[in-house]
Amino acid sequence: MQGYTLAPHTFHSFKNNCVALVAQENRGWAIVTEQEYKIIKDYFSINRNSNQSKEVEITRATLDKLYNLGLVQKNGYYPDHCYKKTTPYPESLLIKMTGECNFKCAYCYDFSPQREKNHISAERIIATIDQIISKTKKLNITFHGGEPLLRFTIIKEVVNYCTRNFTDKKIRYALQTNGSLFNKEIVEFLEMHNFSVGISLDGIWSETDKLRTPKNVEFKSASQKFIYLLDKYNDFVRQHCGVLAVLCRSSIKRLPEYVLWLQEKGISGFSTTVLDPTGRAADIKEEEISAEDIIELYKTWIKLIKAGEIHSIKISNLLSYIDNLCSFDPPNFCQKGPCGASGEFLVLDADGSFRSCDCVIHDYFILGDAKTDLDDVIHSDRRKKIIKRYEQLSKYSECSKCTWMQLCGGTCVAKAIGHSSDINYIYPIECELTKFLYPMLLNEYSENPDSILFRYHQKNSKIKEIA
Repeated sequence: MQGYTLAPHTFHSFKNNCVALVAQENRGWAIVTEQEYKIIKDYFSINRNSNQSKEVEITRATLDKLYNLGLVQKNGYYPDHCYKKTTPYPESLLIKMTGECNFKCAYCYDFSPQREKNHISAERIIATIDQIISKTKKLNITFHGGEPLLRFTIIKEVVNYCTRNFTDKKIRYALQTNGSLFNKEIVEFLEMHNFSVGISLDGIWSETDKLRTPKNVEFKSASQKFIYLLDKYNDFVRQHCGVLAVLCRSSIKRLPEYVLWLQEKGISGFSTTVLDPTGRAADIKEEEISAEDIIELYKTWIKLIKAGEIHSIKISNLLSYIDNLCSFDPPNFCQKGPCGASGEFLVLDADGSFRSCDCVIHDYFILGDAKTDLDDVIHSDRRKKIIKRYEQLSKYSECSKCTWMQLCGGTCVAKAIGHSSDINYIYPIECELTKFLYPMLLNEYSENPDSILFRYHQKNSKIKEIA
């Protein structure tokens, strides 16, 4: 049929005579039988070579399906939903309220004596929000630190300002905290404004407490305080709070047990980040973990999900990988490949400067100092460096031969910086996990699209089914 061409793609074969076709120019994929793939290849091969007399039948419905999945072009174009979407103004703003913290975590990526002195003003925050919200209909605001609740008065001032002035806008609030400063006033305020709260805690044992040390003597350990919160503010913690754990040698072995404990306590969300050897963590290299450690953790999570033991708690990292297969525009901007942070996400640092990412503190992400106007940041090509890195990896590295490049984006640039001085470094933990998870997930889907694993995803994700 005229106008249709087979798009550049790679393929991955499974044991059940199925093949995953994975687009190289977008995030599309499809699973077909080996015979169906042969028919598709023969059809387009013959259409390119009019001298061949052999005819291969393929229906218009099949072509339209492959077109919709980004594996066939029509008159040289993919459907609109296959193209990466960018927004001129960010729809997610992370505000570093302060560099100060009442904990002294041994793996804090953000710590430096200079950053500890920084505190953002309400005026700088409000001016930034004013400019963004004048151009957008919605905004997700995350208050971060240091420990942001040390600046609760400023948080309250900013939220009350938004409540008074932006009644026609959709604003969502989030907070990342160690949870040690909750009191009746703070909890009631967070509940009133429907905050989504992440509490940093790696486990409930002495070996997981040892790297997350409180500076004061109000409580002995981070886990002791969390258990107190579960008792004192049980409904708030269950309804509004998830838990973030740092993966390191001291925490990873008992993490599945920890997730089951959190689920039993009614915690609805759990996420992880891998320790980066930056900030204070540069001095505890013995806590670093390997790709093999991470893969074993994910295998255990998947095993527990299939056994029905993990069911109601959302393991957001795993769900994000499945989300990545379900949409050309996944909700987690870190999964958007090459890097969603450079487009729809913005950091307002505690010193008043702008950054494109907060995962590591590095000059690579600086977009402007404390005197920079937001419009100067917006009108600069803040994606340029990210795109350049992506193109370099796509052409001149092992990524150029990888089936999963469009889905992973060449691994996270922040993680690359955190583990190497080379911007084009391929972060091995993410790379190996990607090469394990995507084939496994697609193989699972080819065998049973309604498996327990995918039903867990449908129950716990905003994206309800794989395309």
